[in-house]
Amino acid sequence: GYGRSDGDKQTIRSYPGAFIQEIIDCISPTTHKVYCLIGSSQGAAAVFNALVEKPAISSFLAVQNPVSHDPQRFVCIKQPALLMYDTDDDGHPVSVGRLVKKYIPNNHYYEFASSKQPKWLEHNAHLKLLQLFNEYDANNNTTNALSLQLTASSKISLPSLPACVSVAGGIISYLSSYNREPLYRNSKEELESILSAYENQSVQNDDLFVEKIEPKRIEDDESKAQRLATELAQTQCDLCNQHISGNDMSKSLRLPDCRHLLCYSCCCETIKLNSYECPVVGCAMKLNVPSSQLSLYSLPFSSDNEKHIIIQFGNSCKSISSSSQRYEYTAYVECKTTNVIDSVSFDINPGYPKSAIRVSKAPYELVRIMNLEFTCHFIIQWNKALNWPKLRITYHVQNKQDSFTRNLLVRIPNQDNTMAKSHKTREEVVYNWTDRDRTKPNINYVVLSYD
Repeated sequence: GYGRSDGDKQTIRSYPGAFIQEIIDCISPTTHKVYCLIGSSQGAAAVFNALVEKPAISSFLAVQNPVSHDPQRFVCIKQPALLMYDTDDDGHPVSVGRLVKKYIPNNHYYEFASSKQPKWLEHNAHLKLLQLFNEYDANNNTTNALSLQLTASSKISLPSLPACVSVAGGIISYLSSYNREPLYRNSKEELESILSAYENQSVQNDDLFVEKIEPKRIEDDESKAQRLATELAQTQCDLCNQHISGNDMSKSLRLPDCRHLLCYSCCCETIKLNSYECPVVGCAMKLNVPSSQLSLYSLPFSSDNEKHIIIQFGNSCKSISSSSQRYEYTAYVECKTTNVIDSVSFDINPGYPKSAIRVSKAPYELVRIMNLEFTCHFIIQWNKALNWPKLRITYHVQNKQDSFTRNLLVRIPNQDNTMAKSHKTREEVVYNWTDRDRTKPNINYVVLSYD
């Protein structure tokens, strides 16, 4: 979800019918349909759009806090629908939900306020879904519901549940997902063992995600001596792969836990600004570098010819439900130097123009309650007198830890601290933190300029 799958991330938006049909064909090769399509936010938009394109792929639909643009199109959706809207969620306006209710006549429609009932979905969604099934599905094959013009009070007959591949398909998917999924804890061997045993016994979903705590390895004296000898002989930086001369070795840094060696230049370009985790690709070891050590490194750019601003961004995350994965996220932007920010817009639907939520004074924060991590671009508008282009930071909200923070050095070429009025300033400069966080190149800065 939210871009963690391989392939083109726009496919689900551009071709929802074909994309979902392909999945259905894999899990239900006999009937080529499913009993119910369920979606949340952008996933709900995909469900709506898929049913508009291919009305026969599902007997029911259920959505929570859906993105539902141009709901007039939904008049062709005849399936019974469960519609659930949070009146406190400005990103998914309840006013649009009431239009959806109007255009999809066979519906069970619910509104709730998460500020007053933060666990409404956890306590009610599954029951409301069963009520929907119970009301409309008489398990009578004499009538095909998809061919009828239905009313909200109709008692209709729907096909019985299609024979779909169940838990085994999920395991196979996880075997090829590597570390993209936040719930992926078991080793490949353990999952393969579960898969081989599945033919002979029933497996509960909870059994798939039991986290095993590995015992901490104790290094014996001989192993420690061998490791130290190898480290003393190392003369190559683990990040840039450049040779470290004898004179420069004293300025390099051996990270204490993962034991990666960084040359002086890499320390200046990476941990000087972001000393949170090891910058080497494939290593997520958390760092605890003393401030006295960090003070030995300087930013790799001179401030004589340019102005430097440090922007801190990230999010906090706390679980609000012990029974399901539901989190309260607070995404934020802060200027760690003299504040020159006029406003910050938080864009959680980058594909839709003018949908960003603007915050015009500090603290620049956006609070959202979501089930999963989600895209959130930060669009920073500077003080108007500076005439600087806007800065967009592409970001993906994290829930792997309680607080996720990163720093970005913004470099502005000296021109009396403003972009000359005679020049046409670029409208927006983009810093792709999402890509940077996956590949970890040595780029912790962005330059604001004309071109």
